[in-house]
Amino acid sequence: MTGNYCEFIPASIIAENPELISDIERLSYGLVKEMGWHYYADIIWVMKNLRDNRISPGATILDAGAGNGLLQFLLCYHGYKTVSVDYSPRHFGGVAKRVFNIQFEKTDEKFSSNYIDHIRKVNKFLLKAKGGFNKLIRRDIHPFLVFRLFLSSKKIKQKNGAIKIYQADMCDMSRIEDNIIYAIVSVSAIEHLDYADVDRAILEFKRVAKPNSPIILTTSGSTDTDWFHTPSKGWCFSQETIRKFSNSSGNIYQKQELEIALDEYRKNEFLKKHLSSSYYVSDQNGMPNGNWDPKYFPVGIIIKK
Repeated sequence: MTGNYCEFIPASIIAENPELISDIERLSYGLVKEMGWHYYADIIWVMKNLRDNRISPGATILDAGAGNGLLQFLLCYHGYKTVSVDYSPRHFGGVAKRVFNIQFEKTDEKFSSNYIDHIRKVNKFLLKAKGGFNKLIRRDIHPFLVFRLFLSSKKIKQKNGAIKIYQADMCDMSRIEDNIIYAIVSVSAIEHLDYADVDRAILEFKRVAKPNSPIILTTSGSTDTDWFHTPSKGWCFSQETIRKFSNSSGNIYQKQELEIALDEYRKNEFLKKHLSSSYYVSDQNGMPNGNWDPKYFPVGIIIKK
């Protein structure tokens, strides 16, 4: 694939990639990390495009807006050197610290944003406890898989993957040098920036990336105009906006095809079954109170430096 490119990510990508699903589930259950409702599709799309762009294990990858998400661990699991950037404070312990080679780059800088406040709100102790109880009654807790991942630590570390944690705004990663990253990846993060900051983030991605390196992003798409999804504090971008900030051409989708594509997500039993417990305890998320009814769709974007 050459040039910039964007496309609707179909729900069918899940059934078509059982090996990646197996890896994602192994880490999700082993690390006790749940994900956004469409993240299985997003992560598979990102991993496939790393492979298609010939970014091999051992390369240094930057995960922008990584948070506490699973992608950085999956990259490390596959042997990538992962630079994990997010402006929220993060602390990895327990199984994650035992299994993976994790390093922290400390900073005294303080960050604040509406999205950080949102994440703190939905991760309050009582809500997390309620989510844990929900997992228990759904029989979605797998202590054996936690133990199994723990026992795999030596084998995983032999792949020489690593995660270096930076607390930084993806629009200003000044502690990371120019032209040193083999690929940028980001799962459902740019839509949580202030609208005017998306272009700034992409310029910063291009600064740290090596020449001709791919910038592989996913975000939320809209059928018509841009709109703000209040429960998840994120933008749903129109085709026109996505083409503008990705500098790509052509239609991502035909409007008449979109309802069919969205219906595939609505009917996807795998995603419905794997819906994070956090969705059931609050209406302040992308699937309020666990009501399975996708309102937007994931879009994949590739930008070449």
